[in-house]
Amino acid sequence: MSGEHAMRRALAAGLAGMRQNLVPGMILWAVGSTLVLLYYLVPAARPVYDRVEGWQRDWGLWFSILSTGLCGGVLPWLFLIALRRIRRDERGIQFAFLVIFWIYRGVEVAFFYQFQGWLFGEARDPASGAVDAAIVLKKMAFDMLVYTPFWSIPTTTLAYFWWEDCARDWTAFRARLDRSMFSVRIPAVILSAWMVWAPSVCLVYSLPSALQVPIFSIVLCFWVLLVAVVAGRREHTAS
Repeated sequence: MSGEHAMRRALAAGLAGMRQNLVPGMILWAVGSTLVLLYYLVPAARPVYDRVEGWQRDWGLWFSILSTGLCGGVLPWLFLIALRRIRRDERGIQFAFLVIFWIYRGVEVAFFYQFQGWLFGEARDPASGAVDAAIVLKKMAFDMLVYTPFWSIPTTTLAYFWWEDCARDWTAFRARLDRSMFSVRIPAVILSAWMVWAPSVCLVYSLPSALQVPIFSIVLCFWVLLVAVVAGRREHTAS
C-alpha cells in the first residue's frame, strides 16, 4: 500500500468516524460545558465540587483509580449488560478487562495531568479564580498533538483490537497486525478523537487540578456509553 493511498484511506475513515461521532461528540461537549459552567456560575453547586476536590486531594492516586475504574469500566459494563451486548458467560472477563484497563488509564492520566501542571503551570489562579486561556490552549495542544496521537490512541486501539477483534488470541493478533493498522486504522481513530476530545480537554484544563481527573472520568463515562449506543445502532442496521 502506497503512502498516498494509505493517507487517503485514513482520511476517509477518519472523516467517517467524525460523522459517526458528531452527535455523541456534541452531547459530550454539552456535558463538559455544563459541568464547567456549574462550577463557575452556580454557587449552590460549589460545595459538591469542593467535596470532590477534597476527596481527590485526600486520597490522591486512589481517587483517580476509583473514579476512572468506575466511570470507564463498571458503569459502561453495567450499561452493556442492560443492552444485552455481553453474553452471560463473558460478563466476568469483560468486567475484568474494562476495569483493569481504565484503572491503568486513570493512573496514567493522573500522572500526565500532574506533568502538564509542572510543565505549563496551573491555568486557574486560586486567588482570583481567573483562567489563563494561553495555558489551557498549551495543555490542549500538548495533549492532542503529543499524548493522544503517539500514545493514548495507539495503545487503546491496540488493546481493544486484541480484546474484541482478535478475541484475546495473541496468534490472531500478531497475524492481523499489518501496516494498515498503523497507516489507516489508528490515524483514523486519532482524527476522530481530535474532533471529539479537543474541546472536552479544554474544558477539563480550565478547572482546578484536583478536579481534572474526576471531571475527565465523568466525561469519559458519557463518551463510552454514547459510543456503545452508536456502535449498537450500526450493528443493528447492518444486520
